[in-house]
Amino acid sequence: MKNIQNIHQPDEWIISREKQGVPFCSSVDIRDAGFKVAVVDTNLFPAGFNNLCEESLTKASLVLRKILLSKGNESRTVLIVAEAHTRNLWYLENVFSLRSIVLQAGYDVKIVAPLDQNDFENFQGFPVKLQTALGNTLEVGSLSEAVKRQKKGDLNVGFVIMNNDLMQGVPEELLNWRVPIYPSPISGWHFRRKSRHFDEMNKVVSDFFTKDKKDPWLYSCLHRVCRNVDIHNEKDRLRMSMEAENLLGSIQKKYQEYGVTQKPFLFIKADYGTYGMGVHAFEDAKEITQINRKTRNFLHKGKSSKVVNQFLLQEGVPSSVKVKDKCSEVCVYQMNNEYIGSFYRVNGNKNDRQNLNSKGMFFQKMCTSDQINLNSRCANDCSSDEKNSKLELYKKLARLSGIAAHQEVEEMKLRWA
Repeated sequence: MKNIQNIHQPDEWIISREKQGVPFCSSVDIRDAGFKVAVVDTNLFPAGFNNLCEESLTKASLVLRKILLSKGNESRTVLIVAEAHTRNLWYLENVFSLRSIVLQAGYDVKIVAPLDQNDFENFQGFPVKLQTALGNTLEVGSLSEAVKRQKKGDLNVGFVIMNNDLMQGVPEELLNWRVPIYPSPISGWHFRRKSRHFDEMNKVVSDFFTKDKKDPWLYSCLHRVCRNVDIHNEKDRLRMSMEAENLLGSIQKKYQEYGVTQKPFLFIKADYGTYGMGVHAFEDAKEITQINRKTRNFLHKGKSSKVVNQFLLQEGVPSSVKVKDKCSEVCVYQMNNEYIGSFYRVNGNKNDRQNLNSKGMFFQKMCTSDQINLNSRCANDCSSDEKNSKLELYKKLARLSGIAAHQEVEEMKLRWA
């Protein structure tokens, strides 16, 4: 079995494409099988800033400052629109880290969410004070109240950072608000589809690697999309099974070409949404027709109990990466398509062919400092193996993912208009 090689192609091609536009920020999940490396998910509303090294947060603040200065807005106030996850303490820790990035960039920051007084048992007015997982305090205001204050002239917001994936749609208050919003609300999961992203990703990967005379399959995933599916309906599962069988056959041909002896497998994913919900692995297409009720219920609804009727069948990439002898995958964080840091998602309850973004996972920070042993802020909780030979490959794949995401969002804007 051949081992994948690093990318030696210079950055000029990537830079030229990035000039056409890139996402405000992104998190990119990468699976490394040894014989291939591929992006398996791209999120435009990252919710794991708290998992980044302190040095990464400092770097992110410098990149953010550069982004905001380039917009030319004189206001020094940034509004973070968060999720209404007031009981998810680790999500609140993520918002606290994002807040720290904005403050370190030299801007004032206010945090709001689409909340009302019914979301709290002992409501005493906005902003409410919430405790994060590590005991930090966040003051979170009402999105609707912030918009009203802005329109009255009581609040001068220059920029809005969305840290809300908009699964439930764009809040009415934001639809005609003349304040720059990053990322664009169009890119929320109410409209975005993973299958569209990977259609674009595979085009970008193909364009990049064929110039270097490399097989794009070594750096991407084959996939299919199944629409108008009721996972409880036997005929719909049979239709999905037939698509899965064809996809597994295509993967098997590539395995034979590269001498991969293990059995190919697939992930079935909700075609929209985050948090690893609605994801299940299969080795045999027939398993789809035989899914038990418990698994069907798991796949039937995603985040916010939204019914899933469109699924992505994605080539499974086994993960050869280990942290503390546990299966892991790399998460790369970017702002303006510039690398700010990364961490490992680790799950000792799962094997290398399963979804790691599930119960039992934890995160191992990767330090961005060149002098980790001298850095007191990072020495205790950061991994020092960021210098592994694959890191530059991971960074380039993440940049390609950003290029694909921009193309995807631009196409969505045309359809939204």
